[in-house]
This record gives sequence, C-alpha cells and structure tokens, in this order.
Amino acid sequence: MPSLPKYLHLRGTTYYVRRPIPPDLQSAFGKKELWISLGTTVRKEAEGKSHGVLANLERDFEAKRRHLDADRAEGEFLASPTFNGVLETTARLALDLHVGGGSYAPATKSEAEARAVAFALLTGFQQPRPISREQALGEVDRVIDEIDVQAATATLVIGKDEDGGPIFGVPERYVEPVMAYIQELADADKRTLSAQKQLIAGAGGRRLIVLPVAFLARPLPPFRPSGWPSGSQQSHLRQICGRPSLASSG
Repeated sequence: MPSLPKYLHLRGTTYYVRRPIPPDLQSAFGKKELWISLGTTVRKEAEGKSHGVLANLERDFEAKRRHLDADRAEGEFLASPTFNGVLETTARLALDLHVGGGSYAPATKSEAEARAVAFALLTGFQQPRPISREQALGEVDRVIDEIDVQAATATLVIGKDEDGGPIFGVPERYVEPVMAYIQELADADKRTLSAQKQLIAGAGGRRLIVLPVAFLARPLPPFRPSGWPSGSQQSHLRQICGRPSLASSG
C-alpha cells in the first residue's frame, strides 16, 4: 500500500488528520498536536477531505497568532509611559474634583512590587489600575461627567437677602464673567480628558496638544467684557474660583 500523504493517518479503520502545532502556538493551544477525524474509512475520500481540514487549520493558526500579537501589544500599551501619563492626568483631575480615589496602581514587574501595590490598594492609598482600554475609557468618562455636573451646579450665591434675592460671594457685576470663567475651566479640563481618550483609543501617531490641568495658572483671556475685574481683583477671584473652594448648589 502506498504511503499516506503528509498529516494523514489511519487509526483503526478511520482516517485522521494529525497536524503538529507550530512551536510558537503550542502554549496557546495547550498541546503539541491536533488529531481531527475525517469520518471516513475510505482513503480516497479521506485524502480529499484532508485538504480542506488542513487549510482551515492554517487559517486557525494565523488567527491565533494575530490574537496573541494583539494581546501582546495591548499588554505593552497598558504598561507604557503613555498609558501611565493618561492615568496620572485622569487621577489628578478626579482628585481636584473630589471624585477620585488617589493615584492608580502602577504596573508591576516583580513580586515585591506586587506586594507593595497590594498593600497600597488595601490601605486606600491607590486605586486599582484599569486592566483594559475599555475600562480606562470608562474612568475618563466618569470624570468628564462629573465636570459637567459641577459646572452646571456651580454658584456664587452664598445666601439670600430679606427680599429673597441672591447674595453673591463677589460683587454682583463680577458674577457673569466669573461664571463664564468657571465654564471655561470646565471646558479646558474636558478637552484635556478628551485628549486622554484619544491616547487610550489610539490616535494613529497623531500628535495631540493636551492643555495643562493647572489651568488657573495661565493668564486670563485678553478679551474682557464690561465689568471684568482689574489685575489685583483677578488674583482675588482666582482664590474664589480655585478648587476645592468653589461652591455648588444643592
């Protein structure tokens, strides 16, 4: 009887494809070879079926390689300086808004580092590190939502007068420009976080301009509506608007 084609084997009376798994994929499959029954005892029929089975296996091997490569790239990104910077920016803004739980735990490379992180998590000094891009995007979105809430509820009203009118914590003519400035700060923080989301999702190498979190430190806009405070008054207003002293309504 002529020898069987490569990868075709006879077990008892049934033909099988026996395909060794490439060495780089053996750990992923958890074995060194695959045995696939061709469901026939007829050699000619088995030879015909084996071509399709082997072609499918090659596609499976390539798909598994792509999956492993993607997992490897994902792991490298989640431990990268870029991702660390995203987490640092997000945590800093969350703390400014009083909605954060401290810095995110760093990626660990040793048992000693893992023990130190476990202790920091247990004591609340750090919060769990996101384990995926999706989870990190959710963290950023949570802070963006909080910015919207705080900007919408921000108020300079500190009480009511005898007629029920509002009493402001600044001269009334400053209320409108100060509230506009508060919204400007909120918009700047949201732009910063939107840039972090682009970095998480991947921006195709495009260079992003990230506005500084310490937005209050920059000069006020050159355009000033009527009633805009003077230089010495601006310093006082920064103290009023600075986090965390900004009041918010009910």
